Amino acid sequence: MTRKSIFPEFNLNLPKFDWSEMMGGSKMHAVEPTQVIEAHRKNLEALTKAQTVLAQGFQTIAQRQAEMVRGSMTGASAMMKNVMQERKLDPTLQSAAVKAALEAQVAHMREMTELVGKVQGEAMSILRDRLVAGMAEIRGEKFAPSAKPAEPAPAPTPSAPKPMAPVKAQASKPAATKKPAPKKAAKPAPKG
Repeated sequence: MTRKSIFPEFNLNLPKFDWSEMMGGSKMHAVEPTQVIEAHRKNLEALTKAQTVLAQGFQTIAQRQAEMVRGSMTGASAMMKNVMQERKLDPTLQSAAVKAALEAQVAHMREMTELVGKVQGEAMSILRDRLVAGMAEIRGEKFAPSAKPAEPAPAPTPSAPKPMAPVKAQASKPAATKKPAPKKAAKPAPKG
């Protein structure tokens, strides 16, 4: 029984393909569902571990930030209390206090950068190990995860800004103006 096409105008007589012949007789590797399920279970375990590391790490970071803010506020209120008690403003004491506060903030920022890098490095190490293990499983190799997470690259230490060279005052010279060339009188055209 021949089947009628819904679109008779597009009825092309295409040749039938023998796919096994077309693939050159190559054998396809059988995929076992239990292996696929096991691989996905391991992937989910790695994601869960990485998420746990991130959650705990960022909780630690938030607590440390709260301690830093609390310490900064205590220091600022103590400084204001001293200024109010003295009833006079000593610029050298104020500049020393501001300098100390800025140095403390730079140290806090450096510490936060290192904490964030460490947490991210640990989480990425878990995911990287699982990726490498998964690729090894596909190839049929054995994989032993790294013993310890990779250390993040150390944060660059900011160098002290170089003082600017003093600008020498130069006497301003009048700008040399170029005088236009004098115009030559046009010669009258000969009459002729």
